[in-house]
Amino acid sequence: MKKIHDSQLLAAYVKQHDLQNYMDADILTMASLQSFQKEEHLIRTGTTSDYLYFLVEGSMMVYSYPSDTQNICIDFVTIATPLGEASSL
Repeated sequence: MKKIHDSQLLAAYVKQHDLQNYMDADILTMASLQSFQKEEHLIRTGTTSDYLYFLVEGSMMVYSYPSDTQNICIDFVTIATPLGEASSL
């Protein structure tokens, strides 16, 4: 994971995807941009996330490992979909 320090790009994504609608407080005061490499995990099974994530570019797959040799695709994430433990609040 790599943090992107670009407040103008962050503000553009928030506006483009109407992300402020998810929060009562100003999302720009608490948000940051993060970049992930292909096949890098955002959250692993059995761990919790302290953050609410929004996919603003690219694609993401949510999957489960029912065994050591098999993984099952649960969902494909679309742009602006809330992700992480906080998305269930």
